[in-house]
Amino acid sequence: MSKNYPSFIKHNFGGNNIFRLVGLWEFGIPTLEEYSQLVTPSYYYLTSRLLNRPIDYQSRNFVLISKINGPVLKMMGVRFIISDKQLETLAGYNQVALQTGIYGGQLFLYSTDDYNSGGYSPTRWQKIATGKEMIDVLARQSDFGEAVVTDVELPNNLARIVQVRMKFDANAVTISGLVQGTGGLLVLPLQFTHCWKIKTASTKARVVPVNLAMAGLLLEQTNPLSNFEVTLHNDFGPFSSGCRQQDIDRNQALRLKEDGTKAIRTDRHPMVQYTW
Repeated sequence: MSKNYPSFIKHNFGGNNIFRLVGLWEFGIPTLEEYSQLVTPSYYYLTSRLLNRPIDYQSRNFVLISKINGPVLKMMGVRFIISDKQLETLAGYNQVALQTGIYGGQLFLYSTDDYNSGGYSPTRWQKIATGKEMIDVLARQSDFGEAVVTDVELPNNLARIVQVRMKFDANAVTISGLVQGTGGLLVLPLQFTHCWKIKTASTKARVVPVNLAMAGLLLEQTNPLSNFEVTLHNDFGPFSSGCRQQDIDRNQALRLKEDGTKAIRTDRHPMVQYTW
């Protein structure tokens, strides 16, 4: 199905308030479910520190976003923001529609074309040991297309990757593009988990953690100006306990649980579920 965003906006902001998954599916818009225990500890940690006010209560079973941090939301792949009040500081998001309900309530729709649809290709990286230190750096960062933080070693000769396309299939994501050097990195709008596996690849590739909670696709040993295609499969299931244990070990190494400013559990098994 095609992504018919104009029709979705006209339909939903013309009085048909279907701001649910089925409302998106009707217009062929891909959606990602990350509810309840499907929220990874690192994703919870990132959003609770950078995307909400300190006074907001956080539950492990949902993510509450009450503070608009434009660069972070763009990095995570957010194109649209729906709010029940008019927002002032949006860092690149523009109001595109307004709906007034029969009882006078209003909904505001904001949109940007400068969001991460898989094409963020940073060439600089910084290795940081703990989640708290990563948050301190990410809170000051404004251009996530240029640099990332990570807890693993990456090559120093990262080149730009251009003409990137992402295709979603049942429990799989295919990424293609053009590498301008001998290797490069893409920040994907997906949560990181060790359960991401390379299903097929035209070049050497691996999934690495970037910006605390996000998945990065690292391409290695490519020929300059060469095309590539990589398909990722989320191998989360009853016989995949090894990758889930790796996620738990990483959460503990990042010392997420030691930061007591907001309650967080790091013993939950992370999982990502996709629906189209």
